[in-house]
Amino acid sequence: MKQTLIVVFALLISACATQNTNQVTQVDNFAIKNSNEQIEQIVALQKEECMRPEYVVLRKKSPCASRDITFAELTDATKMTNAQKVLFIKAVAVLDVYSNQITDIYRQLGTPEAIKVVDAREWLQSQNMNNRLELVERKITWGVYLRNRQQMDSEMLRRAKN
Repeated sequence: MKQTLIVVFALLISACATQNTNQVTQVDNFAIKNSNEQIEQIVALQKEECMRPEYVVLRKKSPCASRDITFAELTDATKMTNAQKVLFIKAVAVLDVYSNQITDIYRQLGTPEAIKVVDAREWLQSQNMNNRLELVERKITWGVYLRNRQQMDSEMLRRAKN
C-alpha cells in the first residue's frame, strides 16, 4: 500500500514539476511537501494497525500489502470463518478511515493530477467494498479475494496515471 501511494504521489509531483515554473509557486511546493508528509504518517498508522497482534489470523490469509501476496495465498480455496469475519470487519473499519484521510489529502491539493488520484482511489474503495462483501458473505474464497485485490490495485494505479 505504501509503495502504491508513493508511486501515485511521485506521479503527482512529476506532473506538477512539468508545469510552467511561473505556475508552481512556493506555496504549491509547500502544499505538496506537506501532503506527502501527511500521507507518510497515515500510511505508517495503517501499517501499525494492520500489524496488531490480534490480526495475525487475518495476515495469514491476507497480507497488509497486496505486493506481499504469495502464490500459495492466491491458491487458498478456503472461505472466511466466523472468527475471521469479526476481526476482518473490525480491521476494515479502522483501515478505511485512514484510506479516506489519504484520499482527502489529495482532494485538498486540488490539482488535476491529484483529482485523478482521488477518482482512482474512490473507484478502488468501491471495488474493495464489493470484494470484501463477497468474502464476508462467503461467496468467494480467500484466494479469489486476493486475486481481485491485486487486480484492483493495478487498475487503481493505471487510472491514477491516465
